[in-house]
Amino acid sequence: MERLPRGIDSILLGTVYHPPQSDDHVLRMHIFKCLDSLLATYPNSAISVLGDFNQFKPGNLCNSFRLKKLVTKSTRESNILDQAFSTLSSYYDAIILPPIGQSDYSSIKLTTTYFDTCSKSTNHTIAKA
Repeated sequence: MERLPRGIDSILLGTVYHPPQSDDHVLRMHIFKCLDSLLATYPNSAISVLGDFNQFKPGNLCNSFRLKKLVTKSTRESNILDQAFSTLSSYYDAIILPPIGQSDYSSIKLTTTYFDTCSKSTNHTIAKA
C-alpha cells in the first residue's frame, strides 16, 4: 500500500506464540492491556495480531477491538492453529500454502489487493511461515 486508508495513522503489529495447554484468559488479558495502552498513545491506528495461537479462543477480544479473523482454513490437520486478526481485514486475503521444510504446519500468505487512484490492481505480500 502506498498510503494507509483514510483516518489511519499507523499500524500496531503484534506477534503471538500461545503454547498448547496454556491459559487463554492470561493471553487474552495481556493482549487487551497491550492494545489499550498502545491505542491510548496511538488512537488512530489499525491493528494486526498474528502468530501461533494453537487452540486459543479470542472471546470478546475481537469485538472489543473490531478485529476480524483472516485465516479461515486449517493450518495443521483439521485445526486453525496459526491465525491472523486485523482491523484491516477487508484489505487482506489469507492463502494457505504447503508447509516449509519438515514442518507439519501449513504456511500462511497474507496478500493485500487494492486499487490505486489509476484503478489498476496492485498486489503486495506479507508472508508467515
